[in-house]
Amino acid sequence: MTDKIVLGNGWFLLEDCNREQWWRWTANKSVILIKTTEYSMLDIHVSPFAVPNRKLDVVCNGITHTYIINSGIIISVNIDQASEVILKSETFVPQLLDKDNNDPRELGFPVVKFTLRNDRLSIPISINDVYFYKEYINSFKSNILDNLWSMVNKNKDGAAYIKNEIDARIIFKEWYPLYHFVIEGTEENLFIYSIDNKEVVIKLDDGINIVPVIFPNNVNTIFIKSSIMLYEIFSMQGTPSFLVTAENMKFYE
Repeated sequence: MTDKIVLGNGWFLLEDCNREQWWRWTANKSVILIKTTEYSMLDIHVSPFAVPNRKLDVVCNGITHTYIINSGIIISVNIDQASEVILKSETFVPQLLDKDNNDPRELGFPVVKFTLRNDRLSIPISINDVYFYKEYINSFKSNILDNLWSMVNKNKDGAAYIKNEIDARIIFKEWYPLYHFVIEGTEENLFIYSIDNKEVVIKLDDGINIVPVIFPNNVNTIFIKSSIMLYEIFSMQGTPSFLVTAENMKFYE
């Protein structure tokens, strides 16, 4: 298995054709987490049986490129200094297109492999050699997270709700350079936070988002300044890797 790229939210389970070819379908929004700085380009290889003429927006380093998906195409993405690539795809439901098909999933396009490239090397990676982020992180022993929150309640879905009345503070016991927050917007659909006295405002998409947050050297506290649902926090930038769900966090009033 590779540790250079990891799949985030928005990917369906592995599928195969008699183990001769493997693929994963994307959803309407699918995330690829980048764990390497060795390569400047990522090629995404689309399966020959993709449904044609579907629009795809690829977001990386704040820049969006638009493609039309057709069978067998290769989508090349500049990943220089990137922490993630987001694929926003037009979708279809198989059972609505074919009365004999009982697949109710909302699908984007099938990916069979990736290629990482730089000026010297080109490394192909089969889709069945790429981890989901939870598979990757759970293969390591997680650290213990020590949290301090204000105005926090748990909801029935196991997420932590942060109400925007006073800042909610998270204190991490261990320092990592990059944490990913798995969150959902509530009222204004913004993720506003402050680290080291610097405020950042991020516009969230509808549904669950994976948001990378950079922590300066030896800074282990973040202040959340907007109303969000927090599902989990993870990092793949240290040893051991780290994952904690909202249900496993320690809360203090």
